[in-house]
Amino acid sequence: MLCRIRHHHHSGCIVTNGQNDERGKSGKINVMVPLSILKQAAEADALIREIERETAKRGGRPRTTAPKPMKYVGFIADTQEETDARMQILERVAGARGPGKKRRGQERMAFCADLITCFLELRLRGIKPPRGGSLSVKAFVFGVADVLIRHGEMDENDYAATVKNSDRRRTLGRKHADLFGDIIREIEERYPS
Repeated sequence: MLCRIRHHHHSGCIVTNGQNDERGKSGKINVMVPLSILKQAAEADALIREIERETAKRGGRPRTTAPKPMKYVGFIADTQEETDARMQILERVAGARGPGKKRRGQERMAFCADLITCFLELRLRGIKPPRGGSLSVKAFVFGVADVLIRHGEMDENDYAATVKNSDRRRTLGRKHADLFGDIIREIEERYPS
């Protein structure tokens, strides 16, 4: 609905020429809309425009490879508090998304989210998550390997050899030591044992 908007001085509301209310002097209909709703609508419009820009067809030379679909990152947990806690860990590790700030690396976001879930499951089983460049056989077998394979950080054919070979696990642990460490620190801060 397109309409002209006037600020109503006393009520903290906006009067728009819309529907569902009494007719004004001009014969048009006036509606009182709270400012908070207008602000939410403006934020939603901005997000929609951003999505449209990201998905709009771009001119120029055609791509030789198809673009990868964007991954949406989220968590499934028993309670809303648990889901929120995991999202906060993800934002602390991968960086929060602010207005007008596109998150760097959707792939990294998905990788971090899977690692957070994996490390929390390892804790429930009483298995120490990888730390300081070390990656135990138990941690590797009970989840870390699946995450690394799913995100292309390790070849599926190397699984059996990596289970048996501590040097291979150490190499993987060192490669991701900083990220593993950041995630474990955030988990321990949020869930002290």
